[in-house]
Amino acid sequence: MELAHIALANKDHGTAYKCYEYVLSLGRNDANYVQARIGSVRTRYEQLTDLPEPASADLQELDRKASETLTELGLAQPTMDLLRDQAHLNAYYLNDHARAKELLEKAIALPTIDPKTRAFLKLDLGDVNLLAGDIWDASLLYSQVDLDFKYDVLGHEARLRNAKVSFYAGDFLWAQGQLEVLKASTSKLIANDAMELSLRITDNLGLDSNSVPLSYFARAELLRYQHRYDEALIVLDSLDDAYPGHSLGDDILYERFRIAYARHRYADAAVHLDKVLEVYPLDILVDNALLDLGKLYEDRLNDPEKAKTYYERLLFEQTGSIFVPEARTRFRRLRGDALEAPPEPTAPVPQP
Repeated sequence: MELAHIALANKDHGTAYKCYEYVLSLGRNDANYVQARIGSVRTRYEQLTDLPEPASADLQELDRKASETLTELGLAQPTMDLLRDQAHLNAYYLNDHARAKELLEKAIALPTIDPKTRAFLKLDLGDVNLLAGDIWDASLLYSQVDLDFKYDVLGHEARLRNAKVSFYAGDFLWAQGQLEVLKASTSKLIANDAMELSLRITDNLGLDSNSVPLSYFARAELLRYQHRYDEALIVLDSLDDAYPGHSLGDDILYERFRIAYARHRYADAAVHLDKVLEVYPLDILVDNALLDLGKLYEDRLNDPEKAKTYYERLLFEQTGSIFVPEARTRFRRLRGDALEAPPEPTAPVPQP
């Protein structure tokens, strides 16, 4: 089992899967059977969702296996991570929002799970509601987690998501109030995300308090999150046409990158990020762009040498960035250095 965990941590899905299958072959009486049963399905989930375009038939087969495993092992604390994977699979890959909601609501109602697990399930359900267009249902769930874990990083994450809901709805001042508090979060990533969104609001409302361009952008971002990519691009094009040279230009480029990435148009995605670096070299999004370009060339465009150049630029040009540790780890791995552990993902990753 230890070998399976190491292989999975290093994204060696094939080896991890073989390890779990070997344990399963020992029979149900083996002490590690339950862990291996869950691990086998979750490994397949990670393997498929790591692909640019997983086959629909494979995704449906994975959903079936997840259901079989949950039926066999039952809904309880040990199987909650698998259930969350299955809900995510249905919501973001199989486009079955109702099924995802049903799975999560059933789990939330379980009396035997611990409060933190229930909170994670509520965040997941909030995300699915947002994806399905039920933004106020999403806000209610985020608010519940914020209230229950007010002084915990989990509560901070819930408040950040709620601030984004207010941003999408055009309530920029309320969102700004929440973001000001989150800038002091003990989580560097949450504090960084709060700072970025707060600056976007501050920089783009303008002295005349004209919120129309920012409202356009917020609408486009929500449409992209909901996988309504053509509609999002229409809004972004309208924004560019109506307000040429607006201070949202860097954010618009980044949103175009996220849409291109989600559509697996990786060369186009790289063009948008390179333009961020070219046109806005002093912008707050530069370190994000450098890391995302490195990951794009490393993971999708299969150009490790070019990936190294972006990681190196981040290391030397953005020394105060919270993304420096990941860039350093990735750079050293591509250079062939021995690493103790794989890098932890930190940069904004587009939703599937």
